[in-house]
Formats: sequence, structure tokens, C-alpha cells
Amino acid sequence: ETEVFFRSPASDEQRILIPGVVVAGEADCCVVRFDRADLPFEKDAGVLVYYHKGNAFFQQAGHVFELGERVLEGEDAPAMYVTVEMMGDAVSADSRQCYRVSTLLDELTCSVDGMAGVTLADVSFTGVSVITEATYQAGQTVSITLSHGDQAYTGPMVVNNRKELPGGMNRYGLYCADAADSKQLRHALHLMTMSLQREQLRRQSGAPVGG
Repeated sequence: ETEVFFRSPASDEQRILIPGVVVAGEADCCVVRFDRADLPFEKDAGVLVYYHKGNAFFQQAGHVFELGERVLEGEDAPAMYVTVEMMGDAVSADSRQCYRVSTLLDELTCSVDGMAGVTLADVSFTGVSVITEATYQAGQTVSITLSHGDQAYTGPMVVNNRKELPGGMNRYGLYCADAADSKQLRHALHLMTMSLQREQLRRQSGAPVGG
């Protein structure tokens, strides 16, 4: 089964990706199962579909051909299934501007150049933003350690921009350096982004977080 993520261009949930699993497909048409029933799109709607192919993350337009609750062969309970027709060509979605998840409510921290307890403001598939009183320059490479579950991931990131905040603090946008030793860090970013996204979806639906 392949994991994909839907977003409705017309939805107010502009930065929310809805995770689903491809259960059947051929050519440019596939059937996707979702765990939530309150999907922010209807039949004949246009959607954006995100998915991994190799080591890259892609975005492609799609048309909702059919959707509804049903029980597929071999399954015990009904689920929401969407049949989507893929349109046009896939384009790279590996961008900090493509999709970010705020982490401020989760009170997460990281380590930057050995400084522990640095506030993690948001994460994406390719980078993070942090809040710290430390001073860095655009283009500077720093070592960052992220924790997910019981694992710690360390690798290089490059300072992209800086914004001064009240109280002598700074907010920095960092992106993964294009280096072999950033592979594990990219893996951690993917895990964290998807995990945080699911928790935020549960909060919005009223379901217990972590359940």
C-alpha cells in the first residue's frame, strides 16, 4: 500500500494534508482509503495529491471521480474511499514553502550547534524554523539535532533567513544541506512532519491525540 496526501485547493485548510492509502490503481486512476469521513472536498472536485517517488516528494493535480463509504473485500468495517483521476504532470513539492507544520503548541525543542533547548517553531519535509537568542548569518551551516520517539537525528542545515523578534530573540529558517550526512536528518523531518500532521488532524476532529 502506498501513502498519499490530499489537499483541496478551494479549502480553507490550505496547509493541511490529509493522509490516505492507495488500495487499488491502474494507469492514471487510483482508489484511496481515508480514516476520516469529513473530507473537505466532494465528487467532481479538484484536489492536489502529494506522494513520494524514490527520494523525492511530488505534487500532482487530481479530479475526484467518486467518493463514499463502503466495505472492500477482505475488510470488516466501512471506510471512506475516493477514486481520483490524476491530471497533468507531477511537479516537485520538495520546498519549505510547499508545506509546513507548526510545532509551537507541541512545545518541541532541538539542539543547534550543541545548544540544547532551542524552540522548534515549525517543520517541513526539507527544513525547520527555530527561535533562539543566538546569532547566525544567512548561508551559515549549523549542526542540528532533532528527536523523534526515542531516536535522535543529527545533521547539517543551512541558515536561509533571519527575523528579529521582541526580547532579543531571533527566528531562523533552516533547510537541509545537500550532503550525504543529511540523509538521516531528512528522514527525521519526514517522520516528524507526518506525525505532527496526524496529531493536529486528531485535535481538529476532537479525537484523543496519540490514539
